[in-house]
Amino acid sequence: MLGGDQPEAVILDHDGSVDDIIALIVLLACPTRCRVAGCLVTNADCIDRDAVSCCGKVRSLFQSYASAEPFPIAVSHQPGRHAFPLEWRYDAKRMDDLPSLNVPAVLVG
Repeated sequence: MLGGDQPEAVILDHDGSVDDIIALIVLLACPTRCRVAGCLVTNADCIDRDAVSCCGKVRSLFQSYASAEPFPIAVSHQPGRHAFPLEWRYDAKRMDDLPSLNVPAVLVG
């Protein structure tokens, strides 16, 4: 917190890899220090629909259990300059398929 008692607003811009999903979880787990104001997925190193789905499930999980405020999730229309080959881009899909994110109370429609 740079100044005052309010948590810092953060916009997470990421590529859907495992470390980025964990970064979102860490940000949401620290509501007194930061407030996630938005999440932007860059379709360079991931399959964007899977990354958006995974972020939505993480957001729903924190809204359900920690009363976190909702925030927008969007996909960048800027293509990656040196995008990974398709077979390297499945991290977000693997995270999106985790059983802990796929319980009925968390599923995002």
